[in-house]
Amino acid sequence: MKWDKLKIDIKKGTDSLKTGMKKVVKQAVTEVDVLKLKYEREKVKRELSSVYQRIGELVFDIAAEGKKDILKDPDINRLFNEVSRLEEIEKRLDAEISETREYIKVKKEPQKEDSA
Repeated sequence: MKWDKLKIDIKKGTDSLKTGMKKVVKQAVTEVDVLKLKYEREKVKRELSSVYQRIGELVFDIAAEGKKDILKDPDINRLFNEVSRLEEIEKRLDAEISETREYIKVKKEPQKEDSA
């Protein structure tokens, strides 16, 4: 009888440990996801900065040539489109970071109650 109870208790303990480990792993994965998203966002910001720099250089070159219709230049328009595309990607990444952080926050709340 005692042996059966001990086996049941060990099984419950093992199951509880597995559940706890799954929570820890999920938490770690979501934290890593946030870091990956932040890294991607920083890459986009660097690329965006580079495009802005290129626009400035082109505007200066076009103005130096004496051209007045700078906004009609196809290269400037292409770069403006690139800025729009990169800004959209940055917004999407910001939203994903916020959603992932909110998910982490919600997942942590029940753990606090469980340990109380």
